Amino acid sequence: GKTDLDKAKADAAAEIAQSHKDAVDKLHTNFGPDADTSTTDKAFENHKNATGSSAAAINKDKLAAEKEIAKGAVADAAANAKKKVDDLKHTDKTDYTSEEKKAIKDKIDQEVEKANGTITTPGTIDQAPNATEVNKARDEAIKNIVNNLVPIAGNGDGTGGTGNGGGTDNGTGGTGNGGGTDNGTGGTGNGDGTGNGTGGTGNGDGTGNGTGNDQEKGKDITLMHNAYVYDKNGQRSNKVVLKAGSIVTTYGLENIAGRQYYVAIDQGASNRKYYIAAGNAQYLVQKLGHNSYIYNKYGKRIKAEPTLKKGTKVKTYGVPVKIRGKKYFIIATNQYVKAANVLQSQLATKIERVAVTSNTLVADNNIKPSVEKTLKHNAYIYDGTGKRSNKLILNAGSVVNTTGQKQINGNSYYTLDNGMYIATGNIDGKKLSLGHNAYLYSQYGNRVGKKVLKKNHLVKTYGSPVKIKSKMYYITDNNKNVKKANFKVK
Repeated sequence: GKTDLDKAKADAAAEIAQSHKDAVDKLHTNFGPDADTSTTDKAFENHKNATGSSAAAINKDKLAAEKEIAKGAVADAAANAKKKVDDLKHTDKTDYTSEEKKAIKDKIDQEVEKANGTITTPGTIDQAPNATEVNKARDEAIKNIVNNLVPIAGNGDGTGGTGNGGGTDNGTGGTGNGGGTDNGTGGTGNGDGTGNGTGGTGNGDGTGNGTGNDQEKGKDITLMHNAYVYDKNGQRSNKVVLKAGSIVTTYGLENIAGRQYYVAIDQGASNRKYYIAAGNAQYLVQKLGHNSYIYNKYGKRIKAEPTLKKGTKVKTYGVPVKIRGKKYFIIATNQYVKAANVLQSQLATKIERVAVTSNTLVADNNIKPSVEKTLKHNAYIYDGTGKRSNKLILNAGSVVNTTGQKQINGNSYYTLDNGMYIATGNIDGKKLSLGHNAYLYSQYGNRVGKKVLKKNHLVKTYGSPVKIKSKMYYITDNNKNVKKANFKVK
């Protein structure tokens, strides 16, 4: 009936909006908060309302819209990357020649054509049969485009980098509200929590090859699961949690106590090594014991995705995460299946809590006294010029060691004990006045408690507004948010 079709259209519109948000977030993660997203935004505006006279027709139109948004994101990634090519330097700090720059831009164009296709030849995005495969094709193309920005050796020695753009936002707005995977980290295993095997997968996103630590041979991996940071003994080296979606430059794999870890370098701490469990980026193939729906990060079924049949093999990342009290496995970006539907014989359900140890990899007699601060908002890491120093996102709830504050380009930052910086707005609250009575909401957009915050009441907020189910909210505390529209600020 008409009511059912209207609901199907509304659901499709919500999923199209989520696809747009995911695409924009991917561009911001790779190119900074000032990244050009105009083509992605235009594709969304032109296709945000799915049409059709049946559920099947509506789903078909929705998939077509998601493909156009994905193509827009690839085109925007190429445009942002080409801007960076003009500023690239070799690892010895010498400039690229015009021929070298043209060669890189040509490679970028090839990646766009491969994903987006031509008038006569469909690309990988058009060939994708469902939204999950569309996202995979989009992400693969963007990853390949970004990989063209890795500096190469010049005529001298050096270990320089390209930087990742930046901006000096106060709170890294748009990076999410703690994700849907806050409770997914929590252990020592192959995937931070319990350990779902110790090897044999090897085909996950960005799997590193080789064991060398030459910084010119680093390879980017995308975290599919929130991740702890470990030391050379496999012990947590701090209280930081890297958010799913972070891009980490890695330098091979190492085995520690029988488990695989990616090797990474902290450029702000005398190139000190740190380690990330491989299961946060590599997948484990598991079999479904029951038919299973696919859910989004809010625990809502994605109706446009097909039901996965009993016996289907799925790729899972890390250990189960909790969404509104239920356990789910991550199977792709913003895609989850209930953990109860995965064959129990392959699950490790015990969550081990790991003691946090001080990092002893580098002896430094000049270490400044530090003060622990808890992040209330997801946070980027900046260098001394106020630009993003890497593509990591620190998850809300992380505890960082700070040694003071500093003004950079008129913006306030906390200095971290490794010499890098975090915007103070992610830690220190700013009081804003309510223009309307307001409720408190969770990270999933449902109302929390019965408390009503009265008009003109001053509320402490953290960082820039975040988007939850297409609405903007200010974070006011752990898992507590107030709609931005209720504040007097625009």
